[in-house]
Amino acid sequence: MKPDKKRIEKELLNLKRIGNRWERRLFFAAIISEFLQKKHGVDLVVVGGNAVEFYTLGSYSTEDIDIVVSNFGIVEEFLSDLGFERINRIWYREDIIVDRLNAFIHWKSKQDGFCAQEMIAIHYRDIDWKYLEGRCEKEQVTSALEELKKEIKSKNEKI
Repeated sequence: MKPDKKRIEKELLNLKRIGNRWERRLFFAAIISEFLQKKHGVDLVVVGGNAVEFYTLGSYSTEDIDIVVSNFGIVEEFLSDLGFERINRIWYREDIIVDRLNAFIHWKSKQDGFCAQEMIAIHYRDIDWKYLEGRCEKEQVTSALEELKKEIKSKNEKI
């Protein structure tokens, strides 16, 4: 399953033209995603810190790309052909918020609390609130979610 080397190499050269590291990582993930979808009908999901960085519009920074796919063997072979190694994990937007709320509460991480607040504020209208509130209840972080929602509402009222 060798990828179309010439086309991939051309796209990888385009990465060098992207000055923003966050955008460069997302473009790289898009290259992988396009290959997987076209050749195998497999979807790729960007997760972890890079997903947080995306959903906070760059307020959080990371250096790696964590991805999840239904058939990781295809990705391993593809990345190996390009000279890369393993990546893993899966979360969706609401799950990322819950993950950050857990770190905020249990690890006393103010940075993670800030990231959760930014994601909630930026994506407030698109969040699946029933799912998020259920996950927060299950993870015992509902109080943190409510606290951040109040802070967001307070800031919006001042604007």
